[in-house]
Amino acid sequence: MALVATIDGKKLKVEVREFSSRKGEEVLKIQVGPKTYDVDIAFVLGLERLSMLVDNRSYDVDIDQDGEELLVTVKGQTYRVSIEDEVRERMLGKGKARAGTGELLVKAPMPGMVVALEVKEGDAVNSGQGLLVLEAMKMQNELRSPRAGKVKTVKVKPGDKVNGGDILLVIG
Repeated sequence: MALVATIDGKKLKVEVREFSSRKGEEVLKIQVGPKTYDVDIAFVLGLERLSMLVDNRSYDVDIDQDGEELLVTVKGQTYRVSIEDEVRERMLGKGKARAGTGELLVKAPMPGMVVALEVKEGDAVNSGQGLLVLEAMKMQNELRSPRAGKVKTVKVKPGDKVNGGDILLVIG
C-alpha cells in the first residue's frame, strides 16, 4: 500500500512493504522516502496512544484528529499529518458505483476487523452518515456514506475480518 503523507507541509511517499501480526503485535516494514524502517506496534495504551518500536528504538505516539488532519506527537513534538491516497478517500466515504445499477459498493479501505455496524439492511442513510467501524492496525476508523440512499445489502457483521477491497455493504 503506497500513499503520500504531508507532514508539517512536507510531502513524503510512504509505502507499507510488509505487514504481519504475531502474538498480538502488528509488525510492519515501512519505506518513507528512500529509508526503510522495521516497525513493531507493541501495544495500545488507549485508542489514541501507541507504543511502538522503530528499528528497535521505543516510542510512545499520541494521535489526535483535527478536521481532516492527524496531530501526531512523538517525544513532545507534534506534527500535522494528512494522508492522500485511495485508502484515505474510501475512509472518508467515497465509494465506487456498480456500473449501470446506481448502486454504490462500500469497500474495506484496508485489511481489518469490523468492530460495529451502525446501519442495517433497509435503513435510509444520509450523505456523511456513519455506516460501520473498522479496526485496522489498532486504530478504529468510521466509514461514512458518500451519498444519501438506502442500505440494500450488509455483507459483514461485528467480529468479521476483512481484506482491503472486500465489499462491506451496498447502498442503492
